[in-house]
Amino acid sequence: MIEFLKLPKISFDEKTHTYSLDDGEKLGKESISRISKISDGDNFGVASNWAAKLVSSEILNLFKADTSYTKEEIELMAKDAKSAPRKIRDSAGVAGSGFHFYAEQYCRWLINQKSEAEHPISLGMSSLRPDLPQEETEKRCAESIKEFIDEHIEPVGSELRVLYKPQSGYPIPGTTDLVCRLKSSPGDFCVLDWKGVTSFRYNIRASHLVQLYAYGQALRQSGNDITHLILVRIERESGKLLAHKFGFDHADTLGHLFESCINISRYKEPHKMEIGGKNA
Repeated sequence: MIEFLKLPKISFDEKTHTYSLDDGEKLGKESISRISKISDGDNFGVASNWAAKLVSSEILNLFKADTSYTKEEIELMAKDAKSAPRKIRDSAGVAGSGFHFYAEQYCRWLINQKSEAEHPISLGMSSLRPDLPQEETEKRCAESIKEFIDEHIEPVGSELRVLYKPQSGYPIPGTTDLVCRLKSSPGDFCVLDWKGVTSFRYNIRASHLVQLYAYGQALRQSGNDITHLILVRIERESGKLLAHKFGFDHADTLGHLFESCINISRYKEPHKMEIGGKNA
């Protein structure tokens, strides 16, 4: 049976990357995903070490033993090596957007198949089964996602706009990847997020869990009985997939953390007042 979710009426502008209410009121560029990133703290040391290793490795690959180079050639190779971190980052971004898009389209197709079986008139969702991405890295990730969905997931809604209402201040919009039920336990009503990662060797990022909590809480605030959070991590290079399930009843810590991130994001430096001095 097709389930209908209770959702706020908001839209998203791809060009400006801003949300708006249906009455035209703009919600600005503040979003659940952006605020959640604050929970990761300052990772400059980790990022700089990673970049340095990539540049060093690229230099070793470019220089050949027993070969002399002109100053111009060395400068060109140094410039090329310096761009290695950016190329890796951009490649990861392409892979992530590729499998995200496939997951969205595949889940919508499954929902539409179910609606067509129950109703003679289509609900207007995508009726064409999406093809797997052509690029090999994206394809491996998409294949793992499809296998995971087919085995474990009953999609209810894909790429949904939500609105989180904080303890104080104006609401925060966001877009959750998927709301679903589990085939093994249909009573579990879950919000799911796909995340591309470099390696499972690294711990789960705090921002990924905080973001997932905020999506679930926003859906609950709109009247949807979300019971669990599911974080699905996909290794971009190998395409391997690892899913983590959390009970929403044990997510209080994530709620406190997200509210703290909101306060940090909205913090404004108080007006400076000079005390004392010659002219006091």
